[in-house]
Amino acid sequence: MWHRVAHEGAHGGRWLGGVGHWVGALGLALAVPSWVGCGDQEEVRTLVPQQVGMTADMEPVFEGDEFSLYEVKLAVRLPIRAATEGDMQRAWENPIAPFPHRPTVVPSDYRVQVTWVLTNLDDRPHAFEFLLDPWNEYGRYWPGMQVVDAQRGEVLPNLSGIDFHREIGPRSAGEASRMHGTLTYDDFDELAIDFATVMNIIETVPPPDPEDRNAMSPVTLVNHAFHIGNRSASSPLTRPFIPSIIPAITGFDIGIRTRQPANLALEFVVELSELNRDRDRVLDEGEPIERARPEPTQHITLGM
Repeated sequence: MWHRVAHEGAHGGRWLGGVGHWVGALGLALAVPSWVGCGDQEEVRTLVPQQVGMTADMEPVFEGDEFSLYEVKLAVRLPIRAATEGDMQRAWENPIAPFPHRPTVVPSDYRVQVTWVLTNLDDRPHAFEFLLDPWNEYGRYWPGMQVVDAQRGEVLPNLSGIDFHREIGPRSAGEASRMHGTLTYDDFDELAIDFATVMNIIETVPPPDPEDRNAMSPVTLVNHAFHIGNRSASSPLTRPFIPSIIPAITGFDIGIRTRQPANLALEFVVELSELNRDRDRVLDEGEPIERARPEPTQHITLGM
């Protein structure tokens, strides 16, 4: 099965610690949790705005001879109702590969969208990497590192579920010191497919034969599945690994990474659109979070 990595173990060794839908000012301070009716079966809920910040006095999460990495992430637990005993009994009675049991929530139950703003608090520009790693009911994705040259000890971080690079202007640059974007419903639908595909790759693809120069390693396939320019259904490399049923996203780890110390603030708002109220998979506003699915403890990874 998938790699199990304890939280401390995942940060062992020297570890310490369609995108592009740009929008205007978000008015995050005005966002409040709410349900908006969208017909008999669909309702949209906007969650409380959240933020995660990077400060220039933070220690790097990775230090190497060639580069250092500075990274912050925030765990976001979506208010998705915990599975009942009946749900789980039916799921175990009808397993479907590569999962140990049939998914109890699927993308047709609800959709997820994230609108974000990044602010540069320094008087110099910064190159940064936007990171979002998905959870589902089986675990959470942890990218880790891959060895690119064992003899020289060279490593590189694997791709996150959503992973892209941008440059942001200095604080003195006005609007250029702030960047806005939306990870759309379609982006999260693709992310759910990618994560399920990655789980299948990890489960079924063996390490390549060292004598076969054309063999593709599982980690190469995993990074290809998550690459921002690829869509699983149109890629001949990953299409064969898409499971017949896709588990829904139940949460994520969101953050930023740089290769130099920086003062950056990431604010974001999550929107949930429940597509089928009869299934009742999303908690109603005011219901205690204890009724939601717990934060996953199993890490799904091929990384170091």
